[in-house]
Amino acid sequence: MASPRSLLRAALALLLGVQCFCGNELVHGAATAVPTVQTTGLPGQWQYVGCLEEPAPNRVFPYQIINTNNNSATA
Repeated sequence: MASPRSLLRAALALLLGVQCFCGNELVHGAATAVPTVQTTGLPGQWQYVGCLEEPAPNRVFPYQIINTNNNSATA
């Protein structure tokens, strides 16, 4: 009898086997995401004053936080 993991792999192979995620073109209405600076609607008394530049190799903030769902000031 096949293990649940091998059955899942087989099912995914059937689902994804006819799709191609290769290439350099945007197709089917896809658009590039353009990051913008949030300058209005900031919480409390926050005010946008510009971008922080960190000259390499010294960093002002030694740790990086990556928010994959929402990286806005109000998140």
